Amino acid sequence: MPTGSGKTPAGECAGDANIRSYGLGLLRRLEHLKAAAEPAAVAHKDALAHEALETAARLFDSHAGWARDHLVGRLMAGIPSAPYLPGTEREQALGPNRPWDDPTLERKGAAYEFTDRRINQRIGAELAQVCADIFRPRFGYMLSEAFSALLLGEPHELFRPERRRLGSTAARAWRLRLRALQHAEFLHGKEGAPKQTAQMRVANAYGLGEPPNVEGWKTIEKWQSRLPEKLDKFRVHDSLERALRDGQRYRSLSGKSALDEFDRESLRDLTERYGPDRLKEDGLAYRRLVPKSRRGKSHRQPL
Repeated sequence: MPTGSGKTPAGECAGDANIRSYGLGLLRRLEHLKAAAEPAAVAHKDALAHEALETAARLFDSHAGWARDHLVGRLMAGIPSAPYLPGTEREQALGPNRPWDDPTLERKGAAYEFTDRRINQRIGAELAQVCADIFRPRFGYMLSEAFSALLLGEPHELFRPERRRLGSTAARAWRLRLRALQHAEFLHGKEGAPKQTAQMRVANAYGLGEPPNVEGWKTIEKWQSRLPEKLDKFRVHDSLERALRDGQRYRSLSGKSALDEFDRESLRDLTERYGPDRLKEDGLAYRRLVPKSRRGKSHRQPL
Protein backbone atom coordinates (compact mmCIF):
# COMPACT_ATOMS: atom_id res chain seq x y z
CA MET A 1 0.00 0.00 0.00
CA PRO A 2 1.34 3.48 -0.79
CA THR A 3 1.90 4.66 2.75
CA GLY A 4 5.68 5.12 2.67
CA SER A 5 5.36 8.22 0.50
CA GLY A 6 1.92 8.69 1.90
CA LYS A 7 0.18 11.70 3.23
CA THR A 8 -2.08 9.49 5.35
CA PRO A 9 -1.32 6.81 7.94
CA ALA A 10 -1.28 3.17 6.86
CA GLY A 11 -4.68 1.57 6.51
CA GLU A 12 -6.57 4.66 5.36
CA CYS A 13 -5.76 4.04 1.67
CA ALA A 14 -7.71 0.80 1.71
CA GLY A 15 -10.47 2.31 3.84
CA ASP A 16 -11.26 1.18 7.36
CA ALA A 17 -14.37 -0.70 6.23
CA ASN A 18 -12.36 -2.77 3.75
CA ILE A 19 -9.17 -3.32 5.68
CA ARG A 20 -10.20 -6.68 7.12
CA SER A 21 -11.37 -8.10 3.80
CA TYR A 22 -8.18 -6.81 2.18
CA GLY A 23 -6.09 -8.59 4.82
CA LEU A 24 -8.06 -11.80 4.42
CA GLY A 25 -7.47 -11.62 0.68
CA LEU A 26 -3.73 -11.30 1.28
CA LEU A 27 -3.77 -14.23 3.70
CA ARG A 28 -5.63 -16.39 1.20
CA ARG A 29 -3.08 -15.51 -1.45
CA LEU A 30 -0.21 -16.42 0.90
CA GLU A 31 -1.85 -19.76 1.69
CA HIS A 32 -2.27 -20.44 -2.03
CA LEU A 33 1.38 -19.59 -2.74
CA LYS A 34 2.61 -21.76 0.13
CA ALA A 35 0.57 -24.73 -1.10
CA ALA A 36 1.76 -24.21 -4.67
CA ALA A 37 5.41 -24.12 -3.57
CA GLU A 38 5.35 -27.20 -1.30
CA PRO A 39 6.03 -29.96 -3.88
CA ALA A 40 9.72 -30.82 -3.89
CA ALA A 41 10.22 -30.30 -7.61
CA VAL A 42 7.72 -27.46 -8.19
CA ALA A 43 8.37 -25.28 -11.21
CA HIS A 44 8.67 -21.51 -10.85
CA LYS A 45 9.41 -21.73 -7.12
CA ASP A 46 11.57 -18.61 -7.23
CA ALA A 47 8.73 -16.62 -8.80
CA LEU A 48 6.35 -17.94 -6.14
CA ALA A 49 8.82 -16.92 -3.43
CA HIS A 50 9.04 -13.38 -4.81
CA GLU A 51 5.27 -13.01 -4.91
CA ALA A 52 4.88 -14.45 -1.40
CA LEU A 53 7.35 -11.95 0.06
CA GLU A 54 5.73 -9.04 -1.78
CA THR A 55 2.29 -10.16 -0.59
CA ALA A 56 3.52 -10.52 3.00
CA ALA A 57 4.95 -7.00 2.80
CA ARG A 58 1.53 -5.68 1.73
CA LEU A 59 -0.08 -7.51 4.65
CA PHE A 60 2.43 -5.95 7.05
CA ASP A 61 1.82 -2.53 5.54
CA SER A 62 -1.96 -2.77 5.72
CA HIS A 63 -2.21 -4.14 9.25
CA ALA A 64 0.98 -3.01 11.02
CA GLY A 65 1.97 -0.03 8.88
CA TRP A 66 0.43 2.26 11.49
CA ALA A 67 2.98 0.93 14.01
CA ARG A 68 5.86 1.48 11.60
CA ASP A 69 4.67 5.04 10.93
CA HIS A 70 4.36 5.72 14.67
CA LEU A 71 7.93 4.48 15.18
CA VAL A 72 9.19 6.67 12.34
CA GLY A 73 7.37 9.71 13.75
CA ARG A 74 8.82 9.08 17.21
CA LEU A 75 12.36 8.83 15.84
CA MET A 76 11.85 11.99 13.77
CA ALA A 77 10.94 13.79 17.00
CA GLY A 78 13.96 12.34 18.83
CA ILE A 79 11.74 10.67 21.44
CA PRO A 80 13.11 7.49 23.02
CA SER A 81 11.01 4.36 23.12
CA ALA A 82 9.29 3.35 26.36
CA PRO A 83 7.48 0.08 25.69
CA TYR A 84 5.47 -1.02 28.71
CA LEU A 85 2.36 -2.99 29.47
CA PRO A 86 -0.67 -1.36 31.10
CA GLY A 87 -0.85 -1.95 34.84
CA THR A 88 2.80 -2.95 35.22
CA GLU A 89 5.16 -1.50 37.80
CA ARG A 90 7.08 0.29 35.06
CA GLU A 91 3.97 2.04 33.80
CA GLN A 92 3.12 3.18 37.31
CA ALA A 93 6.63 4.62 37.65
CA LEU A 94 6.21 6.77 34.55
CA GLY A 95 4.96 10.29 34.91
CA PRO A 96 1.90 11.75 33.17
CA ASN A 97 4.03 13.30 30.41
CA ARG A 98 4.46 10.50 27.86
CA PRO A 99 5.55 12.01 24.52
CA TRP A 100 6.14 8.55 22.98
CA ASP A 101 2.37 7.99 23.08
CA ASP A 102 1.59 11.21 21.17
CA PRO A 103 -1.17 10.26 18.69
CA THR A 104 0.17 12.72 16.07
CA LEU A 105 3.42 10.80 15.65
CA GLU A 106 1.83 8.24 13.32
CA ARG A 107 0.67 10.86 10.83
CA LYS A 108 4.02 12.64 10.92
CA GLY A 109 5.79 9.36 10.30
CA ALA A 110 3.49 8.53 7.38
CA ALA A 111 4.34 11.87 5.73
CA TYR A 112 8.13 11.56 6.19
CA GLU A 113 10.03 11.43 2.86
CA PHE A 114 13.27 9.90 4.28
CA THR A 115 15.41 12.95 3.58
CA ASP A 116 17.54 12.98 6.76
CA ARG A 117 20.45 10.54 6.81
CA ARG A 118 20.77 10.21 10.59
CA ILE A 119 17.04 9.77 11.10
CA ASN A 120 17.07 7.14 8.36
CA GLN A 121 19.87 5.29 10.14
CA ARG A 122 17.92 5.35 13.41
CA ILE A 123 14.85 4.03 11.60
CA GLY A 124 16.92 1.27 10.03
CA ALA A 125 18.41 0.25 13.37
CA GLU A 126 15.10 0.11 15.24
CA LEU A 127 13.00 -1.47 12.49
CA ALA A 128 15.63 -4.16 11.90
CA GLN A 129 15.55 -4.97 15.62
CA VAL A 130 11.80 -5.08 16.17
CA CYS A 131 11.17 -6.82 12.82
CA ALA A 132 14.13 -9.21 13.10
CA ASP A 133 11.95 -12.23 12.37
CA ILE A 134 11.24 -10.88 8.88
CA PHE A 135 14.93 -11.24 8.03
CA ARG A 136 15.47 -14.24 10.35
CA PRO A 137 16.58 -13.09 13.82
CA ARG A 138 20.32 -13.57 13.36
CA PHE A 139 20.48 -11.36 10.27
CA GLY A 140 17.90 -8.90 11.64
CA TYR A 141 20.03 -8.19 14.70
CA MET A 142 23.14 -8.00 12.51
CA LEU A 143 21.39 -5.40 10.37
CA SER A 144 20.34 -3.43 13.44
CA GLU A 145 23.92 -3.46 14.75
CA ALA A 146 25.20 -2.24 11.39
CA PHE A 147 22.86 0.77 11.39
CA SER A 148 23.72 1.50 15.03
CA ALA A 149 27.42 1.43 14.16
CA LEU A 150 26.83 4.01 11.41
CA LEU A 151 25.25 6.33 13.96
CA LEU A 152 28.47 6.11 16.01
CA GLY A 153 30.64 6.70 12.97
CA GLU A 154 32.00 3.17 13.02
CA PRO A 155 32.40 0.92 9.97
CA HIS A 156 30.53 -2.37 9.92
CA GLU A 157 31.39 -5.41 7.85
CA LEU A 158 27.82 -5.69 6.57
CA PHE A 159 27.99 -2.31 4.86
CA ARG A 160 31.53 -2.62 3.52
CA PRO A 161 31.30 -2.00 -0.23
CA GLU A 162 32.82 -4.24 -2.83
CA ARG A 163 35.77 -3.00 -4.82
CA ARG A 164 34.70 0.31 -6.25
CA ARG A 165 33.97 0.09 -9.97
CA LEU A 166 32.02 3.32 -10.46
CA GLY A 167 32.08 6.78 -8.93
CA SER A 168 28.99 7.80 -6.98
CA THR A 169 27.58 9.95 -9.80
CA ALA A 170 28.19 7.27 -12.42
CA ALA A 171 26.61 4.61 -10.19
CA ARG A 172 23.49 6.73 -9.70
CA ALA A 173 23.29 7.37 -13.46
CA TRP A 174 23.38 3.64 -14.18
CA ARG A 175 20.72 2.96 -11.56
CA LEU A 176 18.49 5.54 -13.26
CA ARG A 177 19.18 3.86 -16.60
CA LEU A 178 18.03 0.60 -15.08
CA ARG A 179 14.84 2.37 -14.02
CA ALA A 180 14.40 3.52 -17.63
CA LEU A 181 14.58 -0.07 -18.82
CA GLN A 182 12.11 -1.12 -16.12
CA HIS A 183 9.68 1.56 -17.26
CA ALA A 184 10.02 0.36 -20.87
CA GLU A 185 9.41 -3.28 -19.90
CA PHE A 186 6.39 -2.28 -17.83
CA LEU A 187 4.88 -0.26 -20.68
CA HIS A 188 5.57 -3.11 -23.09
CA GLY A 189 3.74 -5.56 -20.81
CA LYS A 190 0.95 -3.13 -19.92
CA GLU A 191 0.03 -1.99 -23.43
CA GLY A 192 1.23 -4.91 -25.54
CA ALA A 193 2.81 -2.39 -27.91
CA PRO A 194 6.18 -3.07 -29.57
CA LYS A 195 9.06 -2.64 -27.16
CA GLN A 196 10.56 0.02 -29.42
CA THR A 197 7.44 2.17 -28.93
CA ALA A 198 7.76 1.88 -25.14
CA GLN A 199 11.47 2.67 -25.30
CA MET A 200 10.81 5.81 -27.34
CA ARG A 201 8.35 7.08 -24.72
CA VAL A 202 10.88 6.49 -21.97
CA ALA A 203 13.63 8.10 -24.05
CA ASN A 204 11.47 11.22 -24.33
CA ALA A 205 11.02 11.39 -20.54
CA TYR A 206 14.78 10.97 -20.06
CA GLY A 207 15.64 13.79 -22.47
CA LEU A 208 17.12 11.51 -25.13
CA GLY A 209 14.91 12.68 -27.99
CA GLU A 210 11.23 12.98 -28.81
CA PRO A 211 9.40 10.47 -31.03
CA PRO A 212 9.78 9.75 -33.91
CA ASN A 213 13.49 10.39 -33.29
CA VAL A 214 15.02 6.90 -33.19
CA GLU A 215 18.27 7.90 -31.48
CA GLY A 216 16.58 7.81 -28.09
CA TRP A 217 15.48 4.18 -28.24
CA LYS A 218 18.83 3.22 -29.76
CA THR A 219 20.51 4.68 -26.68
CA ILE A 220 18.21 2.68 -24.39
CA GLU A 221 19.00 -0.48 -26.38
CA LYS A 222 22.70 0.17 -25.76
CA TRP A 223 22.02 0.67 -22.05
CA GLN A 224 20.39 -2.75 -21.94
CA SER A 225 23.50 -4.40 -23.36
CA ARG A 226 25.83 -2.59 -20.96
CA LEU A 227 23.86 -2.67 -17.71
CA PRO A 228 24.82 -6.24 -16.73
CA GLU A 229 28.51 -5.30 -16.74
CA LYS A 230 27.91 -2.07 -14.81
CA LEU A 231 25.51 -3.39 -12.18
CA ASP A 232 24.82 -6.84 -10.78
CA LYS A 233 23.72 -8.95 -13.77
CA PHE A 234 21.34 -11.07 -11.69
CA ARG A 235 19.61 -8.00 -10.27
CA VAL A 236 19.31 -6.46 -13.73
CA HIS A 237 17.76 -9.60 -15.23
CA ASP A 238 15.38 -10.13 -12.29
CA SER A 239 14.21 -6.51 -12.15
CA LEU A 240 13.46 -6.38 -15.90
CA GLU A 241 11.56 -9.68 -15.82
CA ARG A 242 9.56 -8.45 -12.87
CA ALA A 243 8.75 -5.12 -14.56
CA LEU A 244 7.43 -6.97 -17.62
CA ARG A 245 5.28 -9.25 -15.41
CA ASP A 246 4.02 -6.20 -13.50
CA GLY A 247 2.97 -4.59 -16.77
CA GLN A 248 1.14 -7.74 -17.85
CA ARG A 249 -0.59 -7.92 -14.46
CA TYR A 250 -1.65 -4.29 -14.76
CA ARG A 251 -3.18 -5.00 -18.17
CA SER A 252 -4.98 -8.07 -16.81
CA LEU A 253 -6.42 -6.18 -13.85
CA SER A 254 -7.43 -3.20 -15.97
CA GLY A 255 -9.46 -5.53 -18.19
CA LYS A 256 -11.60 -6.82 -15.31
CA SER A 257 -15.14 -5.49 -14.97
CA ALA A 258 -14.99 -5.63 -11.17
CA LEU A 259 -12.04 -5.62 -8.79
CA ASP A 260 -11.83 -6.67 -5.16
CA GLU A 261 -9.83 -4.61 -2.67
CA PHE A 262 -6.71 -6.73 -3.16
CA ASP A 263 -6.74 -6.06 -6.92
CA ARG A 264 -7.50 -2.36 -6.51
CA GLU A 265 -4.57 -2.02 -4.14
CA SER A 266 -2.34 -3.87 -6.60
CA LEU A 267 -3.26 -1.35 -9.30
CA ARG A 268 -2.49 1.55 -6.96
CA ASP A 269 0.85 0.00 -6.06
CA LEU A 270 1.83 -0.59 -9.70
CA THR A 271 0.79 2.94 -10.65
CA GLU A 272 2.93 4.37 -7.88
CA ARG A 273 5.91 2.26 -8.94
CA TYR A 274 5.71 2.70 -12.72
CA GLY A 275 3.01 5.26 -13.55
CA PRO A 276 3.41 8.47 -15.57
CA ASP A 277 4.32 10.54 -12.50
CA ARG A 278 7.07 8.11 -11.51
CA LEU A 279 8.44 8.01 -15.07
CA LYS A 280 8.47 11.80 -15.12
CA GLU A 281 10.23 11.89 -11.74
CA ASP A 282 12.92 9.38 -12.79
CA GLY A 283 13.45 11.11 -16.12
CA LEU A 284 13.82 14.49 -14.43
CA ALA A 285 16.37 13.03 -11.98
CA TYR A 286 18.39 11.69 -14.92
CA ARG A 287 18.26 14.98 -16.84
CA ARG A 288 19.46 16.84 -13.77
CA LEU A 289 22.29 14.39 -13.19
CA VAL A 290 23.58 13.92 -16.73
CA PRO A 291 24.32 16.94 -18.97
CA LYS A 292 22.37 17.03 -22.21
CA SER A 293 25.55 16.70 -24.27
CA ARG A 294 26.34 13.35 -22.62
CA ARG A 295 22.94 11.69 -22.30
CA GLY A 296 23.21 9.73 -25.50
CA LYS A 297 26.89 8.86 -25.10
CA SER A 298 26.82 6.44 -22.17
CA HIS A 299 27.89 3.60 -24.47
CA ARG A 300 31.17 5.38 -25.14
CA GLN A 301 31.84 7.42 -22.00
CA PRO A 302 32.07 6.29 -18.37
CA LEU A 303 29.19 8.32 -16.91
